[in-house]
Amino acid sequence: MREKKKLISLIEFINSVKPSDDAYYQIKEYSDFMSRDLNIGMFVPAVFEGGKWVVLEDEKEPHDVHDPYYAQDFCRFKQYQQAKDNILFDGFVYDEEMEVVRGDWNLDIFYTDGRDINNKTIQDLIRYNPPLTAQGQKQSGL
Repeated sequence: MREKKKLISLIEFINSVKPSDDAYYQIKEYSDFMSRDLNIGMFVPAVFEGGKWVVLEDEKEPHDVHDPYYAQDFCRFKQYQQAKDNILFDGFVYDEEMEVVRGDWNLDIFYTDGRDINNKTIQDLIRYNPPLTAQGQKQSGL
């Protein structure tokens, strides 16, 4: 099983990079990753529709994907799977009643209306030290 890596500061990343011909590109890639604006889709399965983020409900694979009756269910299932595969940070859930994304440690990270993440970047998450998913590790270069 692949080791769970956690988000680290840019300074820690720079100190961990071994001198090589591509060291600059590794640092630049991580710096760009850390500068990305936060969105709900980084934490829970969500899509950007109609100018806002919509958290998706867990969809089960339809019984018969070839039956036209299940075509819409299959599309929702594929959309959910794709959104789930794009999550960057592990251990977050969406509390529908409170409309908040919450970490495993029961800390409210932000509300789905965006008021807590506007103008914030991945760098702002360093204090929470969230674990990265495989996609997060891939995109960050860790």
